[in-house]
Amino acid sequence: MRKLLGCYKLQSSICIVLIVVAAAINIYAGYQLTSFYDILNSQNIQNAIKKGFFLALVWIAAVALQYLAEGYQAYLSKLFNIHLRDGIMEKISVCSNENFSRKEGGEYASWLVNDVQLIGKNAITPFFLIVNGASMTVFAVIALMNLHLILLICSFVSAIILSIIPNLFD
Repeated sequence: MRKLLGCYKLQSSICIVLIVVAAAINIYAGYQLTSFYDILNSQNIQNAIKKGFFLALVWIAAVALQYLAEGYQAYLSKLFNIHLRDGIMEKISVCSNENFSRKEGGEYASWLVNDVQLIGKNAITPFFLIVNGASMTVFAVIALMNLHLILLICSFVSAIILSIIPNLFD
């Protein structure tokens, strides 16, 4: 994975930035809903309409950036797959006839088809999921700290309880 990221530094960086910005806007949109509730309770219709339009724009931006990030992630996965297949083909092409004939043709085809898909499924996709999950977690913690420290503490305690209880009832 490091080798792939190293070969495509700029594209990988753009994808990571898109994922992080999409996560930030998504959390920000949810965070802004808390102030919208306060405006609705104050019965100030003019401010509620302005805030509603602003929230709609923020949610549209969040959805658009998420779509853009996922599209770019698919593009980058294709680049990675092409790079992996090219590497396999290069290794096969420099192989001597004697070494090439030791293996069956189906094994080489398996390398090109199955192994590249397994690498994508087990390395590339989880990497982007980890980046997305980590950035969502960081921004959610920041948003909870801005709302109230007790909400953050309750969230951590709930997460710990929810991770421990299923292990008790295996």
